[in-house]
Amino acid sequence: MDWIHDQDCAACGSDWGIEGQHILGETYAEKVGFAKTNLGHWAVLALCHGCHQLIDDDLKLFHQQWGLQVDLWQTCTNIPYLEQTGYEISPAIAQKIREKQK
Repeated sequence: MDWIHDQDCAACGSDWGIEGQHILGETYAEKVGFAKTNLGHWAVLALCHGCHQLIDDDLKLFHQQWGLQVDLWQTCTNIPYLEQTGYEISPAIAQKIREKQK
């Protein structure tokens, strides 16, 4: 995930101290189509240390301030792995994230 450090924070736009935030958890897997797919590695947000810490400390406050993680994730366009998938897995991941964030 070296590419993550080249991104700006998906929430506040900062370019300092970027970290990867696994929205569903790093090892989360779900059946997508006919196969069980590790979605945890697909749903990753680039966040600065401050925004990442806010998620860990108060997820509700983060959502109030910046919106749902799934909405932020869907606005990220400079993500190398999306080109590899042809963007096909994105709707399935977005649905799973929405279900978990309700």
